[in-house]
Amino acid sequence: VPGKLTTPKMGVLIMKMVESNVSGVCFSRNLWGDKKEVMIEAVPGQGEGLVSGVITPDRFVLDKYSSRMCYSDIQKQTQKYVRSNNKDGVELRTLDKPMEEPVLSENELVKITNMARAVEDFYNAPQDIEWAIENGSLYLLQSRPITTQNSSSLSFLPPGEGFWTFDPTHFPRPLSPWMQKYSFEGITNNSRRLGCLIQTINMRCINGFAFTQPGFFPPTEIEKLERAASAYWEKKLYEDDYREFTDFFRPDVERLQNELRLVDPSALSHNSLVEFVGKCYDYALEFWKLHHIYSMPCMVVVGDYMNRMSDLTGKPATETLALLEAASPESRGILNKQDITLSKMYNLLKRNAKAVELLKCDEHMAPWALDCLLHMPGELGEVFRQVCIEYGWTLAGGYDLTVPALIETPHFYLKTILQGVEQEDDAVEESEERVEKLAAEWREALPKDKREAFDEILDMGRRFFRMRDERGLATDLTGVGLCRRGIMEAGRRLKDSGIINEAEHLTVATKDEALSLLTGNLGSLSNKKLGPIDVPTSKVLQNRFLHIKNANPNSVPRALGVPPPPPPDTPLPPGIGRTMRNIDVALMKGIWDETSGSTEDVKDNADRVTGVAASAGVVTAPVALVLQDSDLQTVKKGDIIVTYSSSASFNIVLGLAAGIVTNYGGMLSHAGIVAREYGIPAIVGTQNATEKFKSGDVVTIDTSTYSVTRVKE
Repeated sequence: VPGKLTTPKMGVLIMKMVESNVSGVCFSRNLWGDKKEVMIEAVPGQGEGLVSGVITPDRFVLDKYSSRMCYSDIQKQTQKYVRSNNKDGVELRTLDKPMEEPVLSENELVKITNMARAVEDFYNAPQDIEWAIENGSLYLLQSRPITTQNSSSLSFLPPGEGFWTFDPTHFPRPLSPWMQKYSFEGITNNSRRLGCLIQTINMRCINGFAFTQPGFFPPTEIEKLERAASAYWEKKLYEDDYREFTDFFRPDVERLQNELRLVDPSALSHNSLVEFVGKCYDYALEFWKLHHIYSMPCMVVVGDYMNRMSDLTGKPATETLALLEAASPESRGILNKQDITLSKMYNLLKRNAKAVELLKCDEHMAPWALDCLLHMPGELGEVFRQVCIEYGWTLAGGYDLTVPALIETPHFYLKTILQGVEQEDDAVEESEERVEKLAAEWREALPKDKREAFDEILDMGRRFFRMRDERGLATDLTGVGLCRRGIMEAGRRLKDSGIINEAEHLTVATKDEALSLLTGNLGSLSNKKLGPIDVPTSKVLQNRFLHIKNANPNSVPRALGVPPPPPPDTPLPPGIGRTMRNIDVALMKGIWDETSGSTEDVKDNADRVTGVAASAGVVTAPVALVLQDSDLQTVKKGDIIVTYSSSASFNIVLGLAAGIVTNYGGMLSHAGIVAREYGIPAIVGTQNATEKFKSGDVVTIDTSTYSVTRVKE
């Protein structure tokens, strides 16, 4: 209408694009730490670099009120996004000079922290804030509430360029700060001499969850790798690896274990305990390095066994694993009656009715019963104490320092030993006889001129399969468990002094943090770039611990970033081809291939899951749902264990179980291996069994249909 203003139908907001020098996000409350801390992620240039995952951000955690730096992770920045007139509005450019200093100054960090506190106060709720800095001016671009603080609400962006995968089969829970220092360098040290195309395995943690990415040798190295691979297989250099393992690895690991066993942490003075705790953190890392020295040879040679035995007999590669059952008695842990000391203990226990009654005590009386057994006079007491120090401090449920050892849950520990007492002595012999009978049948079916090759392949497979299990049991389960023993004693003293809330909370501290808490000396936490860092409060340690224990791996994406294109369809040279074929069958198909043999769609069936039939059989029994370490002690004899995944530390509890079901893993996952050792059915790689079943449900495992089904009343 001429001369009159009309009510607008739509408002058009025109905003100038901020030409960011630095941009990023800020959480006004640390998602897995203290609520008095803020988390900041920053990249050079426009925010597209952070949102797309192309650029790995610098990360900072600051005290919300003092702006004191608590943690930082600084990346070497080589690229940034800048404003452009193209259709995307931005383009990626390479920096003239790599940026090795933090992208944010201390003054800018203070400004962002103050802004986050003000926005949180305004909305009266923790905020997820996007921000940008242009020519020194800080701009708030967007803010939205952080609704929850569990793993389902955490942000998961690619930690760098390329494709990253989450491996819940080995690491279903967030890693402790100690374990985040772990690297796969030991795995790839042998890559070149085996002719493996994988040069490195990079690991980055997002919200504590481990994501990995392989790095490959450049094409220019193919000729050298082929020479190495040809020599490895033609000259049987893997036998050198086996001799080195038996002649040097075993004695070295035993020496480190004994150094830790000979010390009683509870008897140490304060100063001596401080020194011992530092040693425990150092030895824990050393055990992890030792674990992976032989990972590549074990994996490649076991894969070679599977492929060669399959080619020789015509059996599927996964079926050849049946001949490796009972090849690794060490995998039974404290139930391994082939061990002289354990066999002696079980024989003495069987002859002592009082001791057997103590083993049967309920959960409330178990600590008292364990103490009675430890102080029992005579030969039984002496042997029992020896077993406790050699096997009791084996981790039960995972690989990290946060995982309790067997002896820390007395009821479960005594229940496991009782299982060994009640088990028939000839059970293992029957298993061995069954495997030998099967091997004889396969051998007899071959032409006579093929049988010598059969014997050689089987011998190689059994030795390296045992080596594969033994290296992990000796290092990251027993070795790290003994390191935990010292750290837990320090945790008990800190709890008694009112410094931390629970003794086990110290297992989520770094070495420097633990030593500073014990000594009150903050010098060990100084940072060259950012000055002194606060020792974590009891609340910070508690939140770290609960984040790890309560995390749900089902809410974590299995992959981040853009998947790489398929490899070129070009035949590999024969030596490299043999190595990579073995890795494919032992790792890609053996551990990570979760393709079910069933084509049945059970997505909407609340009573049924399908997966990989890792150990044959049919059984109906109650479910014991194991989501946390503490759930292990609820497992009763004859239960079917349902869990996310199982490490080698589950070997003990499977001695009680009638079957096992996991969300993750393949035929060569630990759940499958140990289930075959014990002769119990296993369905692995179901993806969601932990969500469909609960403790007390009665289910049927039927490996002929690759299924687990709830039995309705």
